[in-house]
Amino acid sequence: MPRSWRGLVKKEFNPLFPGFKLGEKKVYLPNHTITFIRKDRVPPNWATFQVPLTFTKLDIRDYLWNLYKVHTTGVRSWVESSSAIRKPRGGYYRPQPKKFMMVQLVKPFVWPDPPKNLEPWNKKLWQARTDAANEHFKSQAHLQAGNLHYPSELAMTSTPRKRLAEQAKALLNGEKQWVEPGNLDSKWDKIAAVAKREREAKQNKYDTENPERLSKEKPTRRENKAKRLAEKEASEKEASEKEASEKEAGEKEVEK
Repeated sequence: MPRSWRGLVKKEFNPLFPGFKLGEKKVYLPNHTITFIRKDRVPPNWATFQVPLTFTKLDIRDYLWNLYKVHTTGVRSWVESSSAIRKPRGGYYRPQPKKFMMVQLVKPFVWPDPPKNLEPWNKKLWQARTDAANEHFKSQAHLQAGNLHYPSELAMTSTPRKRLAEQAKALLNGEKQWVEPGNLDSKWDKIAAVAKREREAKQNKYDTENPERLSKEKPTRRENKAKRLAEKEASEKEASEKEASEKEAGEKEVEK
């Protein structure tokens, strides 16, 4: 074989030995973190990783081979800069950029389908905590902006508030009647008795200090209403008696 052709002959892949020269530096306590990122739109023979900024293409190639015996034939790398962020106090700053690498695999790798049943990971609890945190953040933002809301104007998200609103609506519409609970907690009996004695003492004190008020007290609305009803009934009765007497007199004249 001519010497010029030796570099063009492709060697067969050996799973025990890589087709490239490995680095000789030994690292016993690595202090870097590499993240395998799922990309559903990328072909299965390409894998994406987030690596430290100091990582090179040779580092990711040796890393995959030494730890996982994964043979790679090509590496692509790029750095994504982060957008500027404003500090709570002070000016703006730009976070550290992120470095990504895509390696071409000899053996394709297909990600498994995500699990449909998320109960073992407490998905509902996590979602509820996330929603509560978002609602708290929105309410705090409204308060800081000066937009104060009454509790009655807020959306009724809790079940007890919805039931209470339905019961109040039924009472206002006359669909239900208010019934006092029969068995109250005994601890309220003492409080209710003290409040009743205070009201009676206050009323007696007011009556003794103002004796003329009782004699000159104006009739209440209920008394006025009862008086008007009595006058109306009396006038109606008088009119009916007068009409009956006139009718009787007319009948007597007809008989004559």
